[in-house]
Amino acid sequence: SFRTIIVDCHPQKQWTPRDEKLLNLYRQLHDIQIAISELYATLNKDYHALQREMEKMHTELKQVKLKFASLSRLADRIAELLQLKLDTREPFEALQLELKSANTAIHEFHHRLATLTGDVQETNQRREDLITDLETEEEILFEQLSQLKITYGYDDNLCIDYSSFDADEAQFLDKVNYKNRDQEAQLFFFDSTTENFCKLQLETEILYAQWQEFGKRLHLIKIFTGRDFGFLPISNN
Repeated sequence: SFRTIIVDCHPQKQWTPRDEKLLNLYRQLHDIQIAISELYATLNKDYHALQREMEKMHTELKQVKLKFASLSRLADRIAELLQLKLDTREPFEALQLELKSANTAIHEFHHRLATLTGDVQETNQRREDLITDLETEEEILFEQLSQLKITYGYDDNLCIDYSSFDADEAQFLDKVNYKNRDQEAQLFFFDSTTENFCKLQLETEILYAQWQEFGKRLHLIKIFTGRDFGFLPISNN
């Protein structure tokens, strides 16, 4: 439970439907705090999983970049040999072999990034929808409690002791405020994870553009030599 509600009742007064309504509304506010806390706990777990996957993909992206750099050097070497009209058989074979490995690496990375993109989008949307729904419900309940307290404020027939209710509510609000501060820190982590994903996307888009340009270089070499290296472009389909 979020916390235990402790209020005093007047021993000489009977429990009324108004007491029941006030206490039920107060309980609902406690229940909504539990729902919000559980949502944040789930989101925190999900965003940490996304962050771990991004860290793996950053490492993988570095390996893809290393493969691409090696390919570029081989292509430069072939271009030099072609200009000098020298034997290109050895760098051709090396390029074809390394390109096969690079094709596999960059396309596997591309598919994993597509999956991660979907996961990030789904998590962000779920976070936005559910937090908005719960916080809206929380706001409505607080407003209803406030109005009910105004309505009941001068009701001498209530069994609940108002001073003890106010004291308990003060403790409740202290805990809510503490929870809100903790959740603000979690929101910062959620936003930071999304920002890290955007950086990964940008870094990847730069690599993809370079990869497509590299494909054009290989096509020019193919025109001059008739050699097809089996370059596979990146497709968003």
